[in-house]
Amino acid sequence: MGTDGIDLNAGVTTFNEVYTVSKAMCNAAREVILMADSSKFGRKSPNVVCSLESVDKLITDAGIDPAFRQALEEKGIDVIITGESNE
Repeated sequence: MGTDGIDLNAGVTTFNEVYTVSKAMCNAAREVILMADSSKFGRKSPNVVCSLESVDKLITDAGIDPAFRQALEEKGIDVIITGESNE
């Protein structure tokens, strides 16, 4: 699933007005994997898709702020950085 913004308090957000489809997928999924480039962190869009507690894995680029990464990992999210060995 993609997103327009990831806010530590609001969660996964989007500008897309049909966000209810993503919300339903998130609620029905056994595992939620989110893809977002580092420009999305700290951004909040008007429509909340799901809380961060619903996200299992996040795939992003190396531009993520280390403090933001730590905060996500403390919420139990497996943060995968593209180009890094994630073993």
